[in-house]
Amino acid sequence: MTLKEFEMQSALGSLPNTVKREMAENSNTPINILVRLSVGRNKYIRRRVAMNPNIHNMPEEDLIKLSNDKNYAVRLQVASNPNVPTKILSKILFTLKKPVKDANIKYAIECNPNASKEDVFELKLQNLKKVLRKKRKKRIMSKIYGRINKG
Repeated sequence: MTLKEFEMQSALGSLPNTVKREMAENSNTPINILVRLSVGRNKYIRRRVAMNPNIHNMPEEDLIKLSNDKNYAVRLQVASNPNVPTKILSKILFTLKKPVKDANIKYAIECNPNASKEDVFELKLQNLKKVLRKKRKKRIMSKIYGRINKG
């Protein structure tokens, strides 16, 4: 299917979501159609685009948009895709904000073979600092409770 045919069928509403999902995950789908699917309203289709093995061929700005998707599962899938370029993975790390959900995205990047050694090192360092902060806090709290119980 050409981009023109895709756009015509989409505009007419004659392209069902099941076909779009199949196109989104098919490695033979042309990149320009993947780009169109990546900005659609259906989060399941955007997630399948994020899983596509040819995602690395998408223009950088479109890949960045997909990595900043409003849907958490789409962002996680981009971070997990082993074909996402290192540069994009680094940008994802730089933009993370929500601690709980971001922990899963950080872990996905840490496990991604395309993640740079520097980014993986930084993630491991952050995890170590977090563990040390928790241990320090526990130690301080136990000292405080020990003094209260003695007094």
